Amino acid sequence: MQSKSRWRALSFGAMVLAGITLAVGSVTFAGRPAAAQTPEEEIQAALDDAVAAWNAGDAETFASFFTPEGLEDQFDIEPGGDLGELEVLMEELGPLSITVLDSFITSGNARVEVQIEAGPFSSHEEWKMYFLDGGWKIGTSEPVAPEIPEGVPVVDMFLQEYAFLYNADAIVAADGNVAFRVFNIGEQEHEVILVRNETGKSILEVLETAEESEGPPPGITDVGFGGPIDPGDETALVLDEPLSPGTYSLLCFIPSPDGVPHAFLGMVSEFTVPGVGGAPISPPSTGDAGLLDRGTGTTTWLLLGVALLLVTAGGAGSLAGKKER
Repeated sequence: MQSKSRWRALSFGAMVLAGITLAVGSVTFAGRPAAAQTPEEEIQAALDDAVAAWNAGDAETFASFFTPEGLEDQFDIEPGGDLGELEVLMEELGPLSITVLDSFITSGNARVEVQIEAGPFSSHEEWKMYFLDGGWKIGTSEPVAPEIPEGVPVVDMFLQEYAFLYNADAIVAADGNVAFRVFNIGEQEHEVILVRNETGKSILEVLETAEESEGPPPGITDVGFGGPIDPGDETALVLDEPLSPGTYSLLCFIPSPDGVPHAFLGMVSEFTVPGVGGAPISPPSTGDAGLLDRGTGTTTWLLLGVALLLVTAGGAGSLAGKKER
């Protein structure tokens, strides 16, 4: 799927919210009951049935709850396209839950704010929904940026080709108890992947020697992730808890126009929160040459394997791009 699809690569964490949770097993799709419903109840019923289809492994029925534009926007599936990748994704992520947080409904269309949870995937989004062919369909989506809690020190972070620009001293001064206000000042989409690096090596060394596995490379733990963030947009990265002492790495795996993930063009950075537990290393400066072999135009290892592993493990942060409206 394209990087725009947040289902495979959005913020991660085990957020427990009351809402629609249907376990895998025998299900019945309720459809529209005979009794009159309010638009809010109709939307809730449609999302209930969509969740039930996902948890039953029924990709075709699940896809039927999306408009063609919504299916392409969220899963990169064109009208009439193969649902094979969706089936794989459903199996990989596991049971789905959707919590409706708010809604604004007019005649035949709605904006619905939802919290989505599926295995390690967690996302706070606003969905456009439309009443079509006798039922509500899910259209395109926009991530909703989390609010920065009052009193938490804010560190501004700027994303560009191909670097993270921020004040690491401000993180140290706050003992890791920070939130990040993120601005994309570049000309391409970018994302923020924040990981804890306990390997004693720089993140570039880790990536160069990593092997494909079912999780992140040993010593690498996801802390927060989000994106893509469009040029000119901003968002916030709010952590569930302060960063404990140790070394942290920032990466962006959005592909360049040439198809090379930004991290391999130098969009990596590292900072250390001092204290017990952080093995000191000499981190590269953000924007340094990445893993791209300039002579051959190829990367030194399997790009997508490790990139996917880094963004499909559970994390402790929450970040979502905020689109201009």
